[in-house]
Amino acid sequence: MTIKSLPNGKASINGQIFNHGSTGVRQTIQYGLTNVSTGECAITQTSLTLQLTLLASTEPVVVHCAGGAMKNDRMCEFTSNQILNLPASSTVYCYVEIDENGNGALGYTTLAPIYQPFGTPSMVNGQFTFNINEMKAYVGIGGTSYVQVWRTFFQQSVTSGTAITSVINYALNGKYISPLFGIALSSTYTNNHNIGCNFIANRTALVNISTEGGFEAGEEIEMNAGGYNEYNVGYTSSAGRLTCSTIVSTSVAFSTLNKTTKTYLRLTLTNWKFKQYVDRSF
Repeated sequence: MTIKSLPNGKASINGQIFNHGSTGVRQTIQYGLTNVSTGECAITQTSLTLQLTLLASTEPVVVHCAGGAMKNDRMCEFTSNQILNLPASSTVYCYVEIDENGNGALGYTTLAPIYQPFGTPSMVNGQFTFNINEMKAYVGIGGTSYVQVWRTFFQQSVTSGTAITSVINYALNGKYISPLFGIALSSTYTNNHNIGCNFIANRTALVNISTEGGFEAGEEIEMNAGGYNEYNVGYTSSAGRLTCSTIVSTSVAFSTLNKTTKTYLRLTLTNWKFKQYVDRSF
């Protein structure tokens, strides 16, 4: 399947018309297989070789590449499995590149992609740079220049001399919501969000699982409204390129305001769990 560019900022996918302004999250894999147990992206498969398979025969893989103004964006959809042979003994970053006719092709590089708010793209040969403010991607040429490309990364792999040894599929649509996890003092809880870049926003919410202080099961207390006592911070959250953490104090109890009485409330930790949200910021 290919995408065809049409006038007025639209595109055709298998004959259906899509307006670029309503294509959802940009510069990402918008749709593909997920793990039914964890919700994680599951669009690739490996064997005991250096061959990587993009799984698209059961569920299509929909790719979006930003091109500056949304009318210049490109999309493609794979409906059959695609094969990519990776180099031995390398850390490899895999991508889809879409040409001017809307044809998507798989590729890889051993250079980690660069994401930056603005600035001159790298001229290092083969180096990918994405300028967030202008929503354009570039690749360096020969150390002397660079060219715009329509390229989106979907995973990274590590290979040995003969096989792919590990795979990280990047999160669909640049979003991650953790499962609920328990609260214990002097603990660090780490999850894999796998968004694949450092320009992200994250927060940890307290989720009620047993009614307390006027809060019902399922209600969430935002970071700026809970997680504190009258003296200190009880917990904080952090996130990097692939993982996120919630760090809990050694001895501080959590507190907020009673929803009904508006008075100070020290929470009973067994009535609450954590949930962490991570979103790409572009």
